[in-house]
Amino acid sequence: MGLFSKLMGGPKVPATGAPAAPPGQKPTIRSIYQSRQNFGVNFGSLFVQEKFIYDKFFAGDSSYELDAITNYIKEHGVDKTRADLEEHWTTYCTEDDWQWLHSKGVQSIRIPIGYWIFEGGKYAKEEGLAFAPIADVYTNAWKIFIENYVKKAEQYKISILVDLHAVPEGANTGDHSDYLLIWLVN
Repeated sequence: MGLFSKLMGGPKVPATGAPAAPPGQKPTIRSIYQSRQNFGVNFGSLFVQEKFIYDKFFAGDSSYELDAITNYIKEHGVDKTRADLEEHWTTYCTEDDWQWLHSKGVQSIRIPIGYWIFEGGKYAKEEGLAFAPIADVYTNAWKIFIENYVKKAEQYKISILVDLHAVPEGANTGDHSDYLLIWLVN
């Protein structure tokens, strides 16, 4: 059996984990998401561009999103770069994809997110931060994340594991640096 054999066949019944609530008490959605044994997938290169997964924004020898988007802006301008990123974010996972994930028993998705997308790039704009000069291309990223991923995952009862990347003074200086994991559920 190959790496994707579980996805290809998909579980018929979701796996169980720890009890979601003490006996006699009704579990919450949050406790169900946190206590079940999750079966999921990674949405890599969605909000943190990774050349080896999706290389459209990478030219020359750029290896990290900061370099790639900086170069893309120099070639195409801020408005075109923002439009191209937004097209990538909004078309990455379609309604058919959500239905397919649900039909295969996927219960959780991991979404790497760079600190630079929070609240429309608000935190990236602080003086001295690496993403400050290009923060404007992320103006709508947070809204797209909430509307196209959080709300859609909730509709399909799929939890989201947010993998926060490249927080200033985090594990290392690369935009691939994991820093914090958060279960995103209601």
